Amino acid sequence: MATPHFHKDDPSHLHALVDMGSNGIRFSITTLAPPTARITPTYFQSRAGISLYDAQYPASSNGVRQPIDAHTIEAVVSAYRSFKRTCADFGVPEGNVKVLATEATRTAINGAEFMRSIREAVGWEVTLLAKAEEGRVGAMGIASSLPEVKGLVMDLGGGSTQLSWLMGSKEGLKMPEGGAVSMPYGAAALSRRLGEAEAKGSKAVEELQAEVRETVKAAYGSLRVPREMLKRAEDEGGFTLYLSGGGYVISYFS
Repeated sequence: MATPHFHKDDPSHLHALVDMGSNGIRFSITTLAPPTARITPTYFQSRAGISLYDAQYPASSNGVRQPIDAHTIEAVVSAYRSFKRTCADFGVPEGNVKVLATEATRTAINGAEFMRSIREAVGWEVTLLAKAEEGRVGAMGIASSLPEVKGLVMDLGGGSTQLSWLMGSKEGLKMPEGGAVSMPYGAAALSRRLGEAEAKGSKAVEELQAEVRETVKAAYGSLRVPREMLKRAEDEGGFTLYLSGGGYVISYFS
């Protein structure tokens, strides 16, 4: 078998991705060169531990959302400039750079100004993922990692959580037309809500728990899970649940 050419032989296959989440920003460079395009080999990856969620809910805000402050914007822009230099070192074409942002940027009071600062600094446009599309992308990532998936998918981010169902095999991939249902219970968001409830007492905690339960039930009810999946869940005593997102990792090891 012939050895694949190293990426510098044809940099047009290189793609850079920025995943700007609520609790951190991930940078990566991968190649879609054949014959390994299916597994997207990664040549570079790094993470900037900048929490856009915490920046909007500082301790002094008393739970009231604030604009992303100038210091945080400066730190984000600095991280982007560093990654832009890395992309130039690897020879990534400018047209192959994609910047995706989720809940914290999507709902920020000064989100437009924040994205403009990034564009002016590095020349890259920020694409805001819609709530449903965010869940769809997460589910497709799970499907690409396993030979077969049939069950519910829950993607826990920092600001929000997406719930969907997924059936994937060599025959194809099926999921809700709307992608996923988004709930405002990301790891950072729920931690803040829980802290506020605990400060008020056990009744407030119970009310929050009831709210989460009812919201999740309503989200599940709106998904219209296929009959064959319902039958399988009945036969096996429940759905297989596929978990995605850094929040689950943090919770597991905490």
